[in-house]
Amino acid sequence: MDIKILDGDNVLRGDRFETVLGFEETVQKSLISIIGDKGSFIYDRELGSPLKKYISSGETVALKKIESIVKSAVSRIENVSAEVKSINENDGKFEITLVIKENDSDEAEERTIII
Repeated sequence: MDIKILDGDNVLRGDRFETVLGFEETVQKSLISIIGDKGSFIYDRELGSPLKKYISSGETVALKKIESIVKSAVSRIENVSAEVKSINENDGKFEITLVIKENDSDEAEERTIII
């Protein structure tokens, strides 16, 4: 069980934090690992990825490099894999569509992140 995060903020229901369980929790953990800046979490310096840093580096953004970063970011989460479905650039921002899967079930979810 984890506290639900939506648009970068904790979700309140009345005076209590809303929680996520099961596959929804798995997706949330995966997205935090992919989007979060590696080394920026005080309690776990290995959590996160260099995805934002890579995209803002000025290098030509390559699908294979983003796939590698995404796969590495979720590799610490047991029984989870992620793949990059598409990348589109729009006004200097990158829209990345991911598919996050639980490896021992048919559960998968497509999410789009903008960096």
